[in-house]
Amino acid sequence: MIAAPFRRFLGGVVRRARRPRLSVVMPCRDGGEYLEPAIRSVLNQDFRDLEVIVVDDGSTDGSRELVARLRARDRRLRATRTRGDQGPGAARNLGVELARGRYLAFVDADDVVLPGAYDDMVRRLRRPRTDMVMGGYLRHGATGSHRPKVVARVHRADVLGTTAARTPEAADEPVVWNRMYRTAFWRRAVGPFPEAGNYEDREPALRATLRARRFDLLERDVYSWRLPEGRGSRSQHKEELSDLEDRVAVIERKIPLLAEAPTQVRDRVWARWLGTDLGMFAAHVPQCDDAYWAVLQRTAARLTDGASPEVWARIPVSDRLLSYVISEGARDDAEELLGTRAEDTTAVPLVVDGGTLRAVPEVLGRLKTRIPANLLTVDPALLELGVGVLRTVWVAPGLLSVTGWAFVPGLDPATEGLVTSVGRRNGLDEETGCELHPVTDPEIDVESGDPWRSYARSGFEALVKTDGPQDRDVTLVVALELGGQRWTADLAVSLPEGEVAGPVPAEPRGSGFGPTRVRMDGVRVDGPRVVVVGSVSPVVPRLRVGISTSRLSFETSVTPAPDGSFEAMIAPVGAAFPGDGYFVRWSTKDDGPLVGWARPGHTLTEGPVAVDGELQRAAMKRHGENAVSLTVSAPLTAEERSRAGQRRLRDAAPTGALIRAIVFETFNGKSCEGSPRAVFAALRAAGVDAAMYWSVRDLSVPVPDGGKALIIGSAEWHRVLGTASVLVSNNNFPHWFVKRPGQFFVQTWHGTPIKRLLFDLPNSASPLTYRRMMRRQVPMWDLLLAQTPAAEQNLRTGLGYDGEAWVVEQPSNGVLYESAGVRERARERLGIGADERVVLYAPTWREAHRNRSRAGSWAETLDPAGLAAAVGARVLVRSHHVSARAAATGAGVLDVSEYPSVEELMLAADLLVSDYSSVLHDWSVTRRPAIVYAPDLEWYRDVERGFYGDWPATSPWPLTATPDELAAAVRAAFESGAAGAAPPLDGTHVRDERRRLVEKISRHLDLEVVGEAEHIGTKEIR
Repeated sequence: MIAAPFRRFLGGVVRRARRPRLSVVMPCRDGGEYLEPAIRSVLNQDFRDLEVIVVDDGSTDGSRELVARLRARDRRLRATRTRGDQGPGAARNLGVELARGRYLAFVDADDVVLPGAYDDMVRRLRRPRTDMVMGGYLRHGATGSHRPKVVARVHRADVLGTTAARTPEAADEPVVWNRMYRTAFWRRAVGPFPEAGNYEDREPALRATLRARRFDLLERDVYSWRLPEGRGSRSQHKEELSDLEDRVAVIERKIPLLAEAPTQVRDRVWARWLGTDLGMFAAHVPQCDDAYWAVLQRTAARLTDGASPEVWARIPVSDRLLSYVISEGARDDAEELLGTRAEDTTAVPLVVDGGTLRAVPEVLGRLKTRIPANLLTVDPALLELGVGVLRTVWVAPGLLSVTGWAFVPGLDPATEGLVTSVGRRNGLDEETGCELHPVTDPEIDVESGDPWRSYARSGFEALVKTDGPQDRDVTLVVALELGGQRWTADLAVSLPEGEVAGPVPAEPRGSGFGPTRVRMDGVRVDGPRVVVVGSVSPVVPRLRVGISTSRLSFETSVTPAPDGSFEAMIAPVGAAFPGDGYFVRWSTKDDGPLVGWARPGHTLTEGPVAVDGELQRAAMKRHGENAVSLTVSAPLTAEERSRAGQRRLRDAAPTGALIRAIVFETFNGKSCEGSPRAVFAALRAAGVDAAMYWSVRDLSVPVPDGGKALIIGSAEWHRVLGTASVLVSNNNFPHWFVKRPGQFFVQTWHGTPIKRLLFDLPNSASPLTYRRMMRRQVPMWDLLLAQTPAAEQNLRTGLGYDGEAWVVEQPSNGVLYESAGVRERARERLGIGADERVVLYAPTWREAHRNRSRAGSWAETLDPAGLAAAVGARVLVRSHHVSARAAATGAGVLDVSEYPSVEELMLAADLLVSDYSSVLHDWSVTRRPAIVYAPDLEWYRDVERGFYGDWPATSPWPLTATPDELAAAVRAAFESGAAGAAPPLDGTHVRDERRRLVEKISRHLDLEVVGEAEHIGTKEIR
């Protein structure tokens, strides 16, 4: 019998001799919650003969301990470490040194390998002389996954045993983790990774593509790359000079590699550098410093000098123009191009000029740089055909009607000689022509998003013969021909359910929520309500059905019919639903959240269902296989909803006499409150005889009595905005707006600024589009209202205003002086008792709050429920209108972000908690305590925004920085008796100021403007 120590020794020798076939190298620095899923995605592969080498690069978050725990359960996991913070290049190189497998792959510590990927890739690498296999990949995040366009282009089909010369598009993917290599090939011809700087995988990725004797391109996806979604990512710092220098260094190292590359590969790679790569850094030109601009300009000039005509031809026109003006050192032109792209799109209209396609971008007339003619010539062979499906309907057994569209972006569908054809491709790659009928549909313009061209006439109806129940989808080949040039695109069509297509497939076991299935088949609009039509299986006695977003939820209860069908009539709070994208949700429980996801039924498999009502429009469509979305929007026509239609309405601006009318707008139509509402009320009370319109985003915005709603973007809105004698706003109109001669523009603004405004900030702190818009619009203002002399000065410098200004109380604060009964009515409306203590928490926004994925949760700054419990009060949470944060919830918490009047909330509350919001100055009118809660004071002051004067040293409000400090200050305010109802105030001066403003506006209503003099008030701020 062999002794136990000898058995262990012998086992170790055998294990060392038994080398795995595949080594997977995973660099890791603070992998966090994503590390374990990444490791398991490899260990759980069908291909088991592998090792995972996790190379830790100085983690401080427990990643090493996690790897140790997993390694105790699976000895295929190996762990090592660098000397600490050496970078992923060094970590990968160390992993390659330790790799024992015949084959090699890389995985990042926050990504995942898709099931079955490695088994397929190893099988293909076994073929002689195959050095590498490349699969497709997905991008994934909290809201789902998608396949990037580059992947769809490169991985259209399996291509086996190819080379860079035969498949140059493989060089379009500069990443290493969607590939598997022969380890000997990597060590001989590809590695090592550069260990200094960022973008370390691009150079070896190109070497592998160029030097592989042959490689396989797979259609299937093998990897999923996680979206950053607010996390610190090395690829998310392109505004930094060091990042730009790293990318330039990589390009310089790759240029010699192109000497060994086929011409078609060189052209593609150079075009990506000059177009896509340069463009990602050029986006930061409006905010960059001189050093950054100098490096960018030199790089653009270097790449431009080396660009052949074939390289330029591969770059989209919009990117060509940008790269060229940067290479010429024309920074103003670069900003003009970037601003125009952001305000409109990157779309460029094309015209046929003597057999040549030529771009005619509208922005050319505003550039100082002369653009060479060859940069405006477009190679039609490099254009891609855009295709899409509008709806699919069975018209007879085995005969499917497919309504879709096909156009070449920029090319007018009415171009003489343009011919469309559609055929069906079968499994043998054979095509059968389809009967075709032209279709005109303005919805195509909505889909295209192109402001310069209408593609309404690019529609078609194709009658497609199918093979019966065995077909579940078909592939159509759509083609456009013009003068010998033929563009084609595959169009995948999922067959709608129905008897002519065969039986509806059984629900997969375990899908949905519990055993119940809810399927949606349509929607109707019934006045302010929407009716969602669906069915439930198995039938339940009662079902709650609703529509919800991250902030809003509306629901109703229904009793399904014996066959499970139902119609759920869902009502909004006001006259219509707020325009937004909702999901249809459900529950079989009597209370609690709607946890089930409705799934698409038969009708939605044919295409979206859209209905128009007088108050709103509703469009229901499938969202993947397991969800249904419902988009509710203002009742606009397709013309009014499309970019092309909006441009036509703008270009048809009225030229007749001004009318006796006033247009009011608050925060771009989000409400009818604030100071514009107070001015409206004053004019009405004074009996001013004029038509009064409210510019609103949709009809969910309640318009006060005596006002008429104008839906932003409607033809009537364009007409009235261009003919009303007086405009009253607290913000701005769209970027293209130009005031006509004789129009009088009252800018009430929206508070006394604590944080610095636009032109008192560095360029890096404000978007280019906002600066451009304000440069154009601020000179159009005729009267600015400011709350204090200091506010006037800060508004003048911060907004670049040099016109007439009045120092008056904010008109919106009038209700604070005339507050009788408001507190009681507001509390009753909110369901708050008369004796309850109430804290209003109304912070301002941060830049990250603009984006829903980066906005975070309330608990990250202040847990409202924790505050409510700590101080024994109800906490009303008022999110800034810019913020995309989800609604605040919890015991003792009421989210009042949708409550129309912040002034009423101030009267309903006993005490205010804010940070750097101007609401603090408005609250001070009530002579009650407010508390500043500023846990990020240093960051906000020194990095994000900054303050006027010496704030907070000059602030009259106590400053707190932690939840405990805040709770103590709130309790002290209540215990002292200072917090409570607002005392009566003398509003004499407010009424006098209101009367003066009414008189000023009335005088301008009585003026008559004759003729079309040169536009006034349209000079730009320089």
